[in-house]
Amino acid sequence: MRTPFLWSFSKDFGLSGVHFGVLYDGSKELSTIGAELSFLFGPSSVIQQTLASLLGDHQWIHSYINMSGTRLLEQYQLVKDRLEKLDQRTIIRTPEGWVWVWVSFRRSY
Repeated sequence: MRTPFLWSFSKDFGLSGVHFGVLYDGSKELSTIGAELSFLFGPSSVIQQTLASLLGDHQWIHSYINMSGTRLLEQYQLVKDRLEKLDQRTIIRTPEGWVWVWVSFRRSY
């Protein structure tokens, strides 16, 4: 895999204030830099233990992902319906993931 990625618990699990993330990259150089920086910004042992416990509970993870997906879909539909109610010509791209709504407010005649 050649695509590096970075994600955090604060965004993906809604744990604001938990400054803990994952950096993955196939290159040794970036991994070395990340390891050196993690020494300076390491999370506390309490956070590490809490997150290890959280990730170890596979049943909870599965139910959280399902619940989160359901809620995101409901909120997307609410935003989509309200935007379309404002103007029938509004173009809203069907989501394929993430938490954004792509909208075109251009007037097509």
